[in-house]
Amino acid sequence: MNKSLDHLPLSCQKHLEYIVNVIRDEFEQVTGFSNGKKKHSRILKIILFGSHATGKWVNDPAHGYLSDYDILVILNNEDLLEEYKISLVPTLPRGNAYGA
Repeated sequence: MNKSLDHLPLSCQKHLEYIVNVIRDEFEQVTGFSNGKKKHSRILKIILFGSHATGKWVNDPAHGYLSDYDILVILNNEDLLEEYKISLVPTLPRGNAYGA
């Protein structure tokens, strides 16, 4: 498994850094005031998969298509298990998605 994001444009790397920070901050919010098992929960891994991970992303704004980021968050506690689809596009740092 590749642990580097060096194959991605710098702007994508910055987007992913921002997304990971949001995930960590939100997780802290959920677990920070919890009791019991939830209090001792932690993020084990944050995994990028899909087109950005494989280097096959699409940047075609003329036809209305930009690949999204597919992210899997692995926790040590299934009590926190939920499926989220988060759209962060409006709040991502400014700049062309692919560094143009």
